[in-house]
Amino acid sequence: MKSKEFTSVFVYGPLKPGGIYHDRFCSSFKFEAEEAYVNGKLFDFSPLGYPGALEGDDLRICGFVLRFSHKESEVLSKLDELKGYDPNRQEGLNEYYRKRVNVFKNAENSEASENAWCYFMALKKIESLRGVQMSDGFWPTKNPPT
Repeated sequence: MKSKEFTSVFVYGPLKPGGIYHDRFCSSFKFEAEEAYVNGKLFDFSPLGYPGALEGDDLRICGFVLRFSHKESEVLSKLDELKGYDPNRQEGLNEYYRKRVNVFKNAENSEASENAWCYFMALKKIESLRGVQMSDGFWPTKNPPT
């Protein structure tokens, strides 16, 4: 991107291009999307219609890095709303937490291509929501239950 100020966010669920929340939360911004992965474990919460990620180095989470040509404060405040994350709230009260992670674009290259924000869940939250691990690290774009 040519803009001096941009925000990179890694997405793996309904915020992916084609996902149910992508247009609602991303279309008001100018951005580029590129397939990528981060290290961690992915869990599905079928009754809820969305996934959650757990930090880790042993597996991969497949998704997209979205590079917004906007300030972090503009982009993240909108995404935080969807993710139930408030940086001023006690950690255990948030559904997700936000963290900068290494993003990888090429499966054959073990070096990170960039750093991006990613939303993770604590293990206790995943267990309480009865998350089912997705060993392939890929959450198919689908609509949540009605």
